[in-house]
Amino acid sequence: MGLFTDISSNRRKSEAAVIVAKLLKSFADAGLFDHSPAAIARKLVNQAWKARSEVYIGRFRQRPHPVTIAASALASGFDLFAEDDAGRTVLFAALGQTLSDAQRHGKTYRLGYADQKLFDEAMHVFAELQEDRSEMPRWDEVEKLVFRSSEE
Repeated sequence: MGLFTDISSNRRKSEAAVIVAKLLKSFADAGLFDHSPAAIARKLVNQAWKARSEVYIGRFRQRPHPVTIAASALASGFDLFAEDDAGRTVLFAALGQTLSDAQRHGKTYRLGYADQKLFDEAMHVFAELQEDRSEMPRWDEVEKLVFRSSEE
C-alpha cells in the first residue's frame, strides 16, 4: 500500500471507530455496556478491516463510507461477546441504529455499490438476530433506551 492509501485508510478506520464508540458510549452511560466503548470500537473496526481490507481500501473503485464500515464492523463483531453478555444486545441495538441512520441519510452520505453490498450483509445479520432479540440479555432495558433516544 502507498502512503496516501495508508493515510486514507487510517482516517476511514478512525471515523468508523468514532461512530461505533459514540453508539456504544450511549449504552455505557446508561449502565448497559460494561466495556470500554472506544477500545471495543477500535477492536471491531480493526477486526472487520482485517477480514475485508480489499473492499475497505477501495480496490473495487470505491471506498465505503465510514457509516458503512461502522455497520459492517458491528455486524461482524458478535463473536467478541459470550452469549450471555449484554454486549451482544448492545451491538445488536447499535447495528439497528446504524442501519436506520444510513437508510434515513443515505442520499446525503452518497452511498455507492460497495456500501449497498456491505449494508445488505449487515442487514442480513440484523434480520437473523432480530427473531431472538427478546431472549438477549437485558433486551428490555436496551429497547427502552433505544426508543427513548429515537423520540428525542
